[in-house]
Amino acid sequence: MPTEVTVFIKSWNRPIYLWICLDSFYRNTRFPARFILIDNASTDSQVSDVVESFTRRNMFHAVHYLTDNRLDGQDEIYEHYKKSIRQYVVLVDGDVAVDPSEPLCWLERMVTLADSNPALAMLGSYIDKRDFVSLRDAERLYPDLDDTQRAFLVKSNSLEREIPDTTEDIIRPFNPPGRLALLRKSVIEEIGLRSGGRRFFDAAREAGWDAGIASEIRHRHLSLLNVYDYPDYNHKQRDAFYYKQPPSTG
Repeated sequence: MPTEVTVFIKSWNRPIYLWICLDSFYRNTRFPARFILIDNASTDSQVSDVVESFTRRNMFHAVHYLTDNRLDGQDEIYEHYKKSIRQYVVLVDGDVAVDPSEPLCWLERMVTLADSNPALAMLGSYIDKRDFVSLRDAERLYPDLDDTQRAFLVKSNSLEREIPDTTEDIIRPFNPPGRLALLRKSVIEEIGLRSGGRRFFDAAREAGWDAGIASEIRHRHLSLLNVYDYPDYNHKQRDAFYYKQPPSTG
């Protein structure tokens, strides 16, 4: 029987996106996995309702409600489970939905690629570019927002907008997005978990490891739809969360 993979799903508010996220992984995962939900001190009460609905489906191995919204909160949870984690761990953000695939599901495909590429420290997936919203639509819907806020909401400068179509199994156009990423445990033990996909990518590459994006694994980044659903999402708070806290060194 294949070795079980530990999948950490991190949530913070936005219960609409979280429900879609959990439902997609619940329906589309056929490879042995244990799901551990980490909530970063959500302030929206509907988040716990969503989590409880999937607890009733028996989706989770465990659920952790943190008291602080910190980037490295998942590092502490990882430490709690690391002895029982086998070769790989998968990190998922609560605004990601994974697409169905045949004959291999997303997780088996990731594990197969990682097994076949022993130098691979980090493997991400392709984004569904159809969810990108144009600046024109953002200006039409929210004329009172400033240009910076609108550009943030639609991720107008995202490199993923131009990600190429390819027949290659793995491509390396830029760092794999950390919102859905498989990490090799031996590399985590070497360099630390370093929450935040770019932090792990930079440290792994510096240590001589490879990283890439799996072309046949597709996901939706639901926060691309913030301009429709959550236009008050604060880019300054988001940047403070990701960039103004020191990265964990494990």
